[in-house]
Amino acid sequence: MLLPKRAKKTFGRSSKYAMADRIELLGWLKLSEPAFSDWDNPEDAAYDRIEERLKEGYLALAESHKTDADLFLPAQAEVVLRDGS
Repeated sequence: MLLPKRAKKTFGRSSKYAMADRIELLGWLKLSEPAFSDWDNPEDAAYDRIEERLKEGYLALAESHKTDADLFLPAQAEVVLRDGS
């Protein structure tokens, strides 16, 4: 169910449809992994190091976004609750 671009805009990135789209894409990537198994050799150690550094960077970025969300969401909830009453 890979969604067309227009549908992604309609449903948004956080919708269950967009999530299903990402899960399906990951499934296709996992399915294609055996086709590239012969590329896994000692010469690609540089790529392995890059992959590890990217992983560390994404984890740090995710933690940063979590911290931002922890700070932002209570203030947002206060505004919504205040405006709703």
